[in-house]
This record gives sequence, structure tokens and C-alpha cells, in this order.
Amino acid sequence: MKLLTIISSQLVIAVLLSAPMLGRAAEIDSSALRAVVTLQAIRGHQAELQAIANANGGNRAEGTSGFNASLDYVADQLFAAGYAVTIESFDTTANLIAELPGSDDRLVIVGAHLDSVSSGPGIQDNGSGSAAILEIALQMKALNIESVNRVRFVWWSGEETSSHGVLSHVLNMSMSEREAALYLNFDMIGSPNFVRFVYDGDSSDSVTVNPAGSEKIEAVFLDYFAGQGLATKATDFSEHQALPIFRIAGIPVGGLFAGAFAIKTTDEAAIFGGTAGDQHDPCHHLACDTFANVSLEVLDQFSDAAAHAVLYFALTSIVEERLADLISTVRGLVIPSKDGLSAKLDAALTAVEAGNERAAMNILRAFINQVEAKRRSGGLSNAEADALVATAQIIIDSLS
Repeated sequence: MKLLTIISSQLVIAVLLSAPMLGRAAEIDSSALRAVVTLQAIRGHQAELQAIANANGGNRAEGTSGFNASLDYVADQLFAAGYAVTIESFDTTANLIAELPGSDDRLVIVGAHLDSVSSGPGIQDNGSGSAAILEIALQMKALNIESVNRVRFVWWSGEETSSHGVLSHVLNMSMSEREAALYLNFDMIGSPNFVRFVYDGDSSDSVTVNPAGSEKIEAVFLDYFAGQGLATKATDFSEHQALPIFRIAGIPVGGLFAGAFAIKTTDEAAIFGGTAGDQHDPCHHLACDTFANVSLEVLDQFSDAAAHAVLYFALTSIVEERLADLISTVRGLVIPSKDGLSAKLDAALTAVEAGNERAAMNILRAFINQVEAKRRSGGLSNAEADALVATAQIIIDSLS
């Protein structure tokens, strides 16, 4: 017989109310979106960016004709797909914004910087992230995906010089937008000597303290890659100028990164392949960062992962996400098996997961009645009964 390990209703409440930090990602089927966000289409966007750089002095740096032409290309693609496009001007350049409508309870900001350095075309840094989120945006529109939450796609300017594009955007967000927002960043996701880096949202592998909710973003990516049988490695936010600005504003952050200046270690080469002792991207910020400077393998894998994460946060309401986390946490508790208590609670959770809330609430009320009967008969101590009743009541309240 299992013993109840929670000894007071106060403790069980504390454990369950912390569920948003403990649970796994809810199930979202992203296969249809991933199927149409193709490597071929993303490479097509990169080819266009390369052609723009070739026609404009070899780069697409902010404030140049190359950047302006890149902005026009992305805007034209989005407009043709049916998006309303916003040009967010600052200094002598601009960000580009396109949104899917949805609830204001959550604002999913999906970003990639569009500008290159002046020394090269920037087709990996960051034509990879820019092209990937462009194709995700186009295909979400083509599939007529009705987003539960607002999704804001942003192509940043000024990232390579000052991050003023990101800073300007965050400063102009309303307080309600900041409170509802999370940020997904996709920068350099096709590095030729790649590592599958996932930003360390829960700070388990770095000293950076991130806003609450960042751990959920990391979990969504880690769960996805685990399901694909692909290894990952945590990375901090030090190399990415957009992320600290959102983090300092208290907005949860996360995303993917395949590597830049850093040298690939022997351990990394053993796990991810490639060449130990070389940079993750030997052409980073150089003229050789061209259409050829991309790992098709990781670009394909990361664009799929990006599509999955964007769809997850687009379709998962905060209430649904917290309920999924609560269910995961309750399943991790040790509940007495005597007289079918654990089986009854599990049946209630299964009904919740199936969307049968009425059945779940009926089972939970019967569960509470059974617990109270066992309290009166002496089969459960007051502390045990209080904890079980609190568990059931919190689930009932979450369904009300």
C-alpha cells in the first residue's frame, strides 16, 4: 500500500500552485505545419536575400539599400499572404511586424534580426532565422490556423550594431502587452559546424536568472527534440542582444541557436558531429557568410522545432497550459491506493485530459465524499484527508 507523502493541506496547495513551473509541455500536434514549412522554401528565401546582397554592395546592413530591399522582400511576401504589415521606424531604419489575431491574455512574439553586418551578406547570420520565421508565418496563414493567442512576428533591424530595434519595440509596448508577452528568438539556426543549442530558460546550466515562464519555453523545445530523438545542449543568453532586453523587461524568453564564434569542443563533436577545434560558424561576420554557409541538416531540424514552438504557444491558452501542468504535478503525487482512491483520482484526470469536464467534476466530488467517509471511519488521518480534499478541490476550481 502506498503512503500519502503530503502531510498537510497547506503543503499540497503550495505544491499544486507551483505547477506551472513543474509540468511538462501540453500535447500539440504540429505535424501539419511542420510538413509545409519546408527546407526548400526556407532556402528560397535565403537565395533571395543573397541576391539582394549581391545587388547592393555585398551586404544587407541596417541603413543600407541592401537592408531596405530585404525589408521590402519580407513585407511583399507577408502582404501577398494576407497579413497587414507594420513598419516600426526608429533612428534611420525600421523593424517589420506582422500579426495573427488572438486573445490578449498571451502575446507570442517571434523574432529574428534581418540585418547583416557590413562585411558580408549574412545568409546564416541571420538569414537563417529570418527565412525560417517568414516561412512559418506564411504557412500558418496558408493553413488558416486560428490562433488562440496573438502572435507577433518581428524582423528586427539594428541588431548587429546597437539592438536599438529591439529596445525601441520593448519600450513602446504597453504594460498589459509586457505582462502578457513571451519572446521566441531564432538567430543563426543554420551554423555549418553546429550544436543544437536551446536557451537555458530554467537557469539550470547558467547563472542567468530569467523571468518566470522562460523555463516553460525551454521545456517545449526540449520535449520536442526528445520526441525526435535529437540531442541538445543548453546555452545562456550572452551572445544574443535581443534576449537580454526582453529579459530585463521581465518578459519570458527562449529560442534556438546553432553557434557562432565559439570553438566546437571534442565532446560537442562526439554528440553533434562536425569538427572539434573549429568555430561553430567559421564564416561568422565575414564575407563568406553566403548561401553556401549553412548546414541544411540543422536548418531543417531547427525550422521544424521553431514551427512546433510557435504553434504550441499560439494555440495553448494560459488556462489550458496551467491545467496541463497541474495534471502533471498531481500525477506525480503519491496517493493512497486503498479503496480505489488513487484510481478514482486518475480517472478524474483522464476525464479532464479528454475534455469531459462534467464527468471529471462528478468523479472529483465523489472522491471528496469518499475521503470524508474514510476520515470519519478513521481510515485516513485529518492531515491525509485535508491534503486529498485540497488536491481535488484545486482541480475542481481550475475547471470552474
